[in-house]
Amino acid sequence: MGMDLVELWQSKDPRKLCWKVYGVLEDGCCQVYDKFLELAQIEADRKRAGNLLQKIQHIAFNEDGPNLYTKDSKVCHEAIAGTGIYRLRKDQLRLYFFYDRDHVVICSLLLEKRKDKLSDAEEDRLIKIKQNYERTTHRFNIVKNKDYRRG
Repeated sequence: MGMDLVELWQSKDPRKLCWKVYGVLEDGCCQVYDKFLELAQIEADRKRAGNLLQKIQHIAFNEDGPNLYTKDSKVCHEAIAGTGIYRLRKDQLRLYFFYDRDHVVICSLLLEKRKDKLSDAEEDRLIKIKQNYERTTHRFNIVKNKDYRRG
């Protein structure tokens, strides 16, 4: 069994992409993609969401990828010690992701939180998503973002 992923960043010239950035599809929904769309509809949240999307763009087009931000712990750090699951932050928005040696970034959860501490359920969900990815590496179905929610 494979894992379903949605492209979160595309380029007209895919050769320029250094990293592939995906969101996880669970039960036909991509929480990260849907949350970004929701935030884009709210004027007060649009700028914060745009800032995180800009960071995703920087990751996708830079050879250093996620390491661009891991040096600044206020912006990005390992969210669950020892797991390789990281958190990008802009104000109260938290984007959780992990990455692998094949220049793939998997964005697994986007939350609005006042505190940095994850609940046990959130931690368990993030760990489960990463473990599933590791079990199914290179056996996933990629959904183009233009096709997501169409059918």
